Amino acid sequence: MRLVMKFGGSSLASEAGFRQACTIVKREREKGNLVAVVVSALGDTTDRLLEACERAAAGDRRFIGSFLQELERKHLEVSGWIGGEFGKEAGETVSSMIGELGEALHGVASLAELTPRTRDYILSFGERLSAPLFRAALKAEGLEAEWYTGKDAGITTDSNFGNARPLIELTLHQVEARLGKPFTMGSIPVVTGFIGADQRGRTTTLGRGGSDLTASLLGAALKADEVWLWTDVDGIMTADPKVESSAKTIRQLSYQEAMEMTFFGAKGIHPKAVEVAMDWNLPIRVRNTFNPEGPHTLIVGEAEV
Repeated sequence: MRLVMKFGGSSLASEAGFRQACTIVKREREKGNLVAVVVSALGDTTDRLLEACERAAAGDRRFIGSFLQELERKHLEVSGWIGGEFGKEAGETVSSMIGELGEALHGVASLAELTPRTRDYILSFGERLSAPLFRAALKAEGLEAEWYTGKDAGITTDSNFGNARPLIELTLHQVEARLGKPFTMGSIPVVTGFIGADQRGRTTTLGRGGSDLTASLLGAALKADEVWLWTDVDGIMTADPKVESSAKTIRQLSYQEAMEMTFFGAKGIHPKAVEVAMDWNLPIRVRNTFNPEGPHTLIVGEAEV
């Protein structure tokens, strides 16, 4: 079985969640399934990066310094508990990227200007910091894995910074060409969600929830049997379980029903991700990282009544 798994920020926000995500991947590889992984930024990192963009544009250099320290500490904690040579290597990658991010933020402060292009570049650091850590955790478990930015993987978009639209046919061709061979040979590609690049190689972001779209694109390109979206609730619910205690899991939805629900604000999946899945007849399962055998939602062509 060929699987693409996406782990959202809530799944990766704690050591327990991060370890559980790695366990889920390892379990499927041990069954003989081929697995590709898409990762979001850890926890609230994207929101914090957005705040850093705004503070930098306002010239708040003191905030930049404390923010960078906090961000580096949070990610080095992960590389620390991974430990060994893979944790050390990932930690060095993290520190190098924090340096690049600092240059970008101080550049924004100097110019007192934040362009959409620069904003996308800065926001991309969330996923770019989490992917090498996830790869290191898999390697520490004895699994073969490599990490890729969306650009490296072949996710190519238009130049609409902030809400870029993938060039589908070109993207699918490039992803298959770049990831197809290592994937079929059993290596686990760990790909940054949410980000791609335009045809000039400039970093773009796919909009909120864009990691779901990355997962669907990889699923189509790698001819996956299913895409599994891992979150912190039992699938798509009848209401927000954090607000409504009687909320129940919707066990099955058609692509059309899922798209309608997301347009009306239901949490769980990005509508563009469903669109790609529908076009390529890709079943999607929305599952709970912290309750992997619990109830979940299956999204398919026609939902059973």
